[in-house]
Amino acid sequence: MMKIWLLLALGVFTSRFYTAKTSYLDVPRIHFRGKYRADVNTRNNCQCNFDPRKELNEDKEWNYKGTSEWEFIDTYITSVVDKEGKEVSKSPLLGVEIFSSDEGPLAKLVDLDVDFQVTTLYGVKFCMRVGGETVLKGDWTPAIIARDVWNRLKCGKPNHPDAVYGAISTSTITNIECPSIIHNHLNLCKELKMKVLSVSISPNYFSGDVFTIGNVVGTIGIAEEGEPVNVGGDRKLVASGQPLQVCPDADPVEDGVNVAPFIYDADRNKLVVDISNAFPADAQNHRIDLGTLWLGVLDDDGALTTFGEPLPYLEPFIWDHGGIVEYKVPKELKKTVISSPVVIVKEIDSDSCDHHVYQHKECFTSLSDSKVMVLLQESEYFVRPTGYYHGRLEYGNDDYDSSQITLLLTSFGKPVKDTVVRVEPHTSIPANGVVALENGKQTNDEGLVTYTFKASQAIPFPRMYKQNPCNSIDCPDRPIHRMNATDQTDAIYQLPIDGQVYHFCYFVDIEGQPTPSCDEILTKVAFFSQVISFLSFSTMFYERPYTWVEHVAPIFEQVHRLYYVMRAVLDLSSYKDVTQPYNKILLKKALSKDINDAGYMPVTRDLSPTKKYMVLEWLERPCFSKLDCVSLFDKCQKPHTGSRLMGEDQYERCGLAKIPSKSHPQMYFSHIYNDEECPTFKLRAERPLRPLFGYASEEEIKKQHPLIAMCSSSRCAMWKI
Repeated sequence: MMKIWLLLALGVFTSRFYTAKTSYLDVPRIHFRGKYRADVNTRNNCQCNFDPRKELNEDKEWNYKGTSEWEFIDTYITSVVDKEGKEVSKSPLLGVEIFSSDEGPLAKLVDLDVDFQVTTLYGVKFCMRVGGETVLKGDWTPAIIARDVWNRLKCGKPNHPDAVYGAISTSTITNIECPSIIHNHLNLCKELKMKVLSVSISPNYFSGDVFTIGNVVGTIGIAEEGEPVNVGGDRKLVASGQPLQVCPDADPVEDGVNVAPFIYDADRNKLVVDISNAFPADAQNHRIDLGTLWLGVLDDDGALTTFGEPLPYLEPFIWDHGGIVEYKVPKELKKTVISSPVVIVKEIDSDSCDHHVYQHKECFTSLSDSKVMVLLQESEYFVRPTGYYHGRLEYGNDDYDSSQITLLLTSFGKPVKDTVVRVEPHTSIPANGVVALENGKQTNDEGLVTYTFKASQAIPFPRMYKQNPCNSIDCPDRPIHRMNATDQTDAIYQLPIDGQVYHFCYFVDIEGQPTPSCDEILTKVAFFSQVISFLSFSTMFYERPYTWVEHVAPIFEQVHRLYYVMRAVLDLSSYKDVTQPYNKILLKKALSKDINDAGYMPVTRDLSPTKKYMVLEWLERPCFSKLDCVSLFDKCQKPHTGSRLMGEDQYERCGLAKIPSKSHPQMYFSHIYNDEECPTFKLRAERPLRPLFGYASEEEIKKQHPLIAMCSSSRCAMWKI
């Protein structure tokens, strides 16, 4: 009976979602809390590990066996808010488990590049479970897992260095499905298939207590059509940058607070703010008490008015409610809220007022005779991408050489039209490898502007660096080979890494205000994940026939080196292992999946389309070397017409018969045709050299392999490559 009531509650709750208007911050919504597992692979975080000449140092790699898997664990719904915005204290949804599907592969974490480790979460199957039975599931749209990342832990040293970080990630859940048990009780699936859910999570304290395990809180609402993916809220509070005393025994810091997305719900006349990633915590992940904080708004003269009660930013309230707080806006402030900046302020005594100067006034007086300092404030303009804003390009490939990114510009939640939004490139080597076309465009009536980014020139291989990239926490100081000086710089380093990363910062072009520097933006931890970035692959040209030695081995051997976990499946450095029938099927299946599929190997997202298609074609007829590539059998005894390299689509003349692919490369030609005049011999210790049937009277061919002379038949010879 309890299960039926729970399912009914889920049905009613979900049907109410249909009336909601925008994002996870609207109503109705549910909040959840729990943990996540991120089994990150750390070996590919170090540039020097890409060099096969360098010895790997496992002692300095804290998770080189990582699987790149990501999943929710021990995560449950903690609170429910109905369509009126009231918390439902006895909702049957309370305690429902949220997990990642146990059907098929788990989601994967994939960095854009070793030089720009912004991580995207691919292939999450979002599920709800009651009593061990799945009652709802859907597909999580790939999203940046760590937006607005910052050094959240301020006091003390955590058990793991990555535990200091906090972040936020927003996405959507599509393709909603319900198991048959729900369908039997409710007409729910039909409704849910028409909907898209909006979800936000705040991951933090990674490996703080348990290795590869972190804490997470989140919120689910309904996504409005056209709602920006990867960005939560119509508006945003950002740190004011004023020095803040966070730890009692330490100096004030300028990064004591972070950001807080929010919306103004005009229908309910409420401000809804996400502060899940806004405030600091100590080394044990407890939120630090910063004193009394207030949410308020500034009028045109810079005067502050606060709302309601002090901000509930401490545990347990904040975690049980997904980090979401609501405030009723007084009627007299409705017009102010939609045209003026919202702020979060800290109440302080009057004697310390002169240490905290805000851009409008030195101090504010609104809470009796006390003074306040502004911790977070809303800027007049808020510009952000409407969708995914990182990508992979390939010069010379018409299907992959360009990408469009749309930016949305608002002012206090309202679209801004006829305003220039610029993009500024960050310099890479070579310069202008990716360019933004038609820079300096104006927004349309909906506040939108779309830029096309294009791979404009060939990217050399290997990758060049102006400075040694190996001196970092992830990369121990290892010697690296240095190239000759060029006209770009007098000290360039190179590593066998494919492509180059190009960044673009976006900003509103306001007359009279200084233009921000993209180089400066990239140095700020909280903002580096928000720049538009592209990995432009190196321009590679491969001539058929594709071979293991020349084409595939350099790729697979590097994967074998960087992704230790693959060794449990197959040895990618071994031609013999890769070409086993079952392994070929696995590789072709993995490489052929959609890039957003969890079953698509994380390493193959690092491959350019050209490389991927080359490998797939090679897997159909896996030759070891050019001398190992077989020809067609000349049935009509006309050697010139009969000699063809296997793998090329040629018109059959004189009854040519192609050797079946299933017989190659496991069997010798001599075995296939039982030709005793053609001996079998070895090219290497374990690699058979198969004689090619064709014309071979030239002395030059005989010099290439003396054993050709052993053949008494004119048909038994090595085809000249």
